[in-house]
Amino acid sequence: EGEYRYVLTRGKQTVEGKVTLAADPRSPHSAEDRAAQRELALALHGELGDLTFMADQLADLDKQIKARKKALGSKSPKSLSGFADQLSVLRKKLAASDTDGGYVSGEEQLRERMGELYGAVVAYDGRPSASQQQVHANVQSEFAQRSGERDQLLAELAGINSALEKAGGEALKAIDRAAWDAKESGTGPASVAKRWFGCGVCLSSVVH
Repeated sequence: EGEYRYVLTRGKQTVEGKVTLAADPRSPHSAEDRAAQRELALALHGELGDLTFMADQLADLDKQIKARKKALGSKSPKSLSGFADQLSVLRKKLAASDTDGGYVSGEEQLRERMGELYGAVVAYDGRPSASQQQVHANVQSEFAQRSGERDQLLAELAGINSALEKAGGEALKAIDRAAWDAKESGTGPASVAKRWFGCGVCLSSVVH
């Protein structure tokens, strides 16, 4: 709800204007309740972005590790395999893993719990329930824990890279948030939703 500025660009032509979004007059929910729903939805939207970055960062490191192992062959440091195993464990805590048949397993990890909560919040225009607020607190706590585990792994990179360089290999480099944001710029929240949940609509419904 409120007044928003828009910019439409096609080639060298640009059109600007303002649009006012108003609540459905038939809505039984108060402005305060709708604001509470919007606040939680947008918080989850940002947290989904943070989770997506972490998952992409770990996946990129895993890709680099596989490339180093292929290039070095038998000269690959043993510590590299141990590091890869730790990455795998953490990645499985972030999202349900794929099965050998290419299907996503039925387990629920952080991605699934966060996505389920997000879908429930955006599907209802009223104030989020006390249980939804508690689930949100739980996923925030879990995400903080996973972030700490990721940071511990990244702290090991210096030692891993030293072993790689001694073996004649190229150092591993974790992508940073600024580079990731630049790469993702313009993809929009609907694109993130499609990547994670196969949903191109759910995230776009609350972006103002």
